[in-house]
Amino acid sequence: MNRQMAINESDRLIPKGVTEIKRWHRYLPIVAIVLLYKCADEIYLSTSKQYIYYWFKQSVARKNVTFNGYNTSTSTNCPGDVNVSTDSENEAQANASNWELYLDVMKYSVTLFTLPIYGSLSDYLGRKFVILLPIFGTFLQASITALIIYFKYDISYLLIAYGSDGLFGTSSTQSVAAYSYTADITQVHKSRTVGLALMECLKGVGRLSSSTGTGYFIKRYGYLYPIITSAGMCLLASIVGMVSFSETRESLKKRNISVLTLYKNVTDFYTSTTKGQDRSTFWLCMIVFALVTLPLSPRNGLVTLLQLGYPFCWNSEIIGWYGSALTFANYIIGLCIIKPLLNCLNHGITGILALISSIGFYILTALAKDSVMMFVGALFAGLVEAEVICNLVSMSIFNTIYSKSVSWMRGFAFIIMAATNVVALVLMTWLSCRYRAEEELTNQMTAVNESQDD
Repeated sequence: MNRQMAINESDRLIPKGVTEIKRWHRYLPIVAIVLLYKCADEIYLSTSKQYIYYWFKQSVARKNVTFNGYNTSTSTNCPGDVNVSTDSENEAQANASNWELYLDVMKYSVTLFTLPIYGSLSDYLGRKFVILLPIFGTFLQASITALIIYFKYDISYLLIAYGSDGLFGTSSTQSVAAYSYTADITQVHKSRTVGLALMECLKGVGRLSSSTGTGYFIKRYGYLYPIITSAGMCLLASIVGMVSFSETRESLKKRNISVLTLYKNVTDFYTSTTKGQDRSTFWLCMIVFALVTLPLSPRNGLVTLLQLGYPFCWNSEIIGWYGSALTFANYIIGLCIIKPLLNCLNHGITGILALISSIGFYILTALAKDSVMMFVGALFAGLVEAEVICNLVSMSIFNTIYSKSVSWMRGFAFIIMAATNVVALVLMTWLSCRYRAEEELTNQMTAVNESQDD
């Protein structure tokens, strides 16, 4: 990659060796793959998080509660009719939070090294290989988890399952490959923008279609069969990909590629020193992005733990409905609102409104005392859109905060999440003002030049 080459919005994102395909039927295979995979991923995540809490709750209450085995799902997750939080429940919540931290550190510490390699490999080996690779990783993760639940193995064996998913790149790699494939089969400007928006929307549709059903599935059949279903859907997605997916890049297998070259391809953009480009604005935007993204990855897991305990005592059905509401707000309402906002406001103001929405979600979640406040909080998340890039750091921070504060304020971790967004809001406001000032200066210079020409 030429470090001196300037990046232009009108340039092709994919080199000339790639064939542009205008026929929309090329979308069908990737749509089917993404939908199946996101459904499988949502089923696994929702089931595994509830199973981890259930396992620890039964573990700390063995003296009073008999462990009923792999095919059990309690209809209520609160100890009897007690109106206050018990020490055993606090211990189960803290242990579950800690172990979610351990599991995610295992997954994302591996992904930290594999994602850049697989992302770059898609330019050399083709999109098909990299799209199918993380699906196999999730299939392996679900299969190992099913064995752990069936044979009642210790929860620590989940480290193997999560590590295997990270080894094959997790859903992050699949997203990178799907976006690259979409860029391959579309042209610049409108068709590409629509295609990328479609890929983002498919994530929400896939998760939305499985969230509610998973809750009922868990209540009726326990934790084992949803995990098996997740593995089966991954297998089906792989078959669809192998049979119907058409490659869009010519394989360069004969070319010698080093691991350092693959990492260099990823880091070149961030370390390039193109003449005339102001990198300070770019890095400030990256800081804002990181601050917004930090709470996203641990958010769902901690929200589930909060909902399972007192005073909510939600069962798997209500958790499923809440997940559907949150997904609908994020992907459907959010996308519907952002489009008209961008027609009326600039990107900076829209980003500020999104951060205010995000802060409202975290504050309401932290202070919620009943189910109504939890669902209102979900609606506040409607403008939050960002990809997870800070998983490893955020899991360590927020799961630790939750486990240490659960005994005196269950929602304290969400106050800290809101604080990170407040900092991002301040920076975003400053960036917006700076952008407007630069825009006005440019307009003035243009007007001066035009008057001189006249």
